[in-house]
Amino acid sequence: MTRDESLRAYENEVKEKLSGSLLANMLDLLAFFKENDIYPDHDEFNCIKYSGEMLFYIGLGKTISFYSGNYDLDYIDETAEKDETFEAFVHKAANRCVKHSGCLENPGLRRAAFGQVYENSCRSTYCFKVPPLKNFVFIKRVAEIRKRDIDNMPENKRALRADINEMLSYSLKSLCRGFCGLSI
Repeated sequence: MTRDESLRAYENEVKEKLSGSLLANMLDLLAFFKENDIYPDHDEFNCIKYSGEMLFYIGLGKTISFYSGNYDLDYIDETAEKDETFEAFVHKAANRCVKHSGCLENPGLRRAAFGQVYENSCRSTYCFKVPPLKNFVFIKRVAEIRKRDIDNMPENKRALRADINEMLSYSLKSLCRGFCGLSI
């Protein structure tokens, strides 16, 4: 499946599950993603990626939850004007580790957002909620920051992350096979 096909499939899912202003804003966000080469990964349910790195896992329901990956957040550059409302949105979304199955054997990570350090963070470091609809603007800003960080990631770190993600994928599949009796 191509990226455009994956995006169309995800748009159709969004159209089935959402309505009204929530739907309109989500479609606007998906257009923003497309303009910025950010796409749903057709191999990973509701996972939104840029350049192979996860930006968000999106849970669709009566509200929309944008779970982040395992990363820090800070302004794009030191000269950026501070936005206390945006920072409060991010800090409010910080997830503490509750040692769920997604954290596997490495629970409680150290993460930072705009200078505030969070000890014992979940692998899903942040959970951003919509509504209110004004939060869509903040979701775009988080995506822009993360995209910048990915573009500036050293190749050796990118290769290491790819190796780790491959191992985690294998580990999750083997756990599923062992506990659920599924064949993979």
